[in-house]
This record gives sequence, C-alpha cells and structure tokens, in this order.
Amino acid sequence: IIHLHLILFHPENAIPIDSWFDDKNDKELLDLLPLLDDLMKVEDVRLVLDESRNN
Repeated sequence: IIHLHLILFHPENAIPIDSWFDDKNDKELLDLLPLLDDLMKVEDVRLVLDESRNN
C-alpha cells in the first residue's frame, strides 16, 4: 500500500498486499479475488477481513 499512513485510521478495513511495482508476473489481485468476492456478500467487511488475517 502506498498510503500506509491512511491505514492507521481504520486498520480493520485494510487489505495488505505485496508490492507489485515492476513485477510483470504479479498475480496478487488474482489471488485476492476469492476474498473480494466474499466481501461483496457481507454488510460488514471487518468480520471477513479479520477471519482472513487469522488464517
């Protein structure tokens, strides 16, 4: 995340990812698709994000 200082305000809503700069083989977004799909289905994303961080 480029704006790490913004996470300080609501860290429970953040999705940390590895840097993708200069990596043409990066698949981070593709790896996040299942999580993003789960987030679409809930009203409060914090619960899903918390669970994903603990796995």
